[in-house]
This record gives sequence, C-alpha cells and structure tokens, in this order.
Amino acid sequence: MTMRILGYSYEATIVCPACALADAEEGRIIPDGRIRFEHDEHGLLDNLEDHHGNPLRPVFSTDEGAHDEFCGSCLERLEWCL
Repeated sequence: MTMRILGYSYEATIVCPACALADAEEGRIIPDGRIRFEHDEHGLLDNLEDHHGNPLRPVFSTDEGAHDEFCGSCLERLEWCL
C-alpha cells in the first residue's frame, strides 16, 4: 500500500488537501517564519501553521481510521477529495 496524504489536521479538525490549499491561499494557514522551500505532494509548504501557531499535521492513508474521516470544510470523505 502506497502512503499518501489524505488530509491535514489543524484548527481542531481534519481538512482535505483542496480545502487546505484554499486556506493557504487565503492566509488562514501560513508559513511559520522559517525559510523553507519544500512542498509536499499537494503543493503545500511543509512548515505551515494555523493561527494558533500549531503546525499542520498530515493525515496519511496508512493512519488507522483515515479512510473514514470527512473534511471539516467541504464535508466530503477525505479519500474522495483526491
């Protein structure tokens, strides 16, 4: 089984990659201030944090229960959002 990022955990919810990209574009999640140029498989910087200063945590396809999770923004099942 190939490990993929199904979503991201931040702001006390799990968000699909499309909604996380939208949040990054709108400034709801921002780089933590360190100069980083690494992007993950969805094009998000690997040093993003929410407005509380908490880092985004990827939710992987191999995580227990990840396939049953829904996006806290668009309410779609995470694995359907890819």
